[in-house]
Order: sequence, then structure tokens, then C-alpha cells
Amino acid sequence: MSEAPEALEAIRLSGYEHARAGVLNRLGLALFGLGEEEEGDARIQESIELAEQVGDPDDLATVHLNYADALHLSGRSREALAVAK
Repeated sequence: MSEAPEALEAIRLSGYEHARAGVLNRLGLALFGLGEEEEGDARIQESIELAEQVGDPDDLATVHLNYADALHLSGRSREALAVAK
């Protein structure tokens, strides 16, 4: 996890937002798994915003599915259901 800030900065500088959205998605999931739900939620929200800007429906579907899974596994099933819809 210590390399995540450097990886995000390198991707940001490259301007490749599609890749950045994917990294934020995975980072958010990892943070949820470590019990850092607030930070994980923030990273996944960033990923959703970028995926919407890029306009890739596959990325949007993936990040929403992953977000719903993370919420459900952290005991927030009602929120997960809302995200999944």
C-alpha cells in the first residue's frame, strides 16, 4: 500500500484517466479490506467520477459492482443494494 500514492501520481501525470480510475477502484477495495472504509469509500468515489468522465460503460459497471461488494462485505448491505441498482 505504501506505493499507492506514487503510482497514482505517476498515472495522474500521464493523463491516462482510464488507468487512474482502475487504480483508484482497486485501491479503494484494498482499503475496505483493511478496514479503512472511509478512505476506501473516498477512493472508490473518485474512481466512479473518473469512469463517468471517461465514459467507459465497462469501467462504470466494474467499479459499481466492486463498490457494492465492498459495502456488503463491510456490513452495509442496504447501501450495497442501492449501488448495485
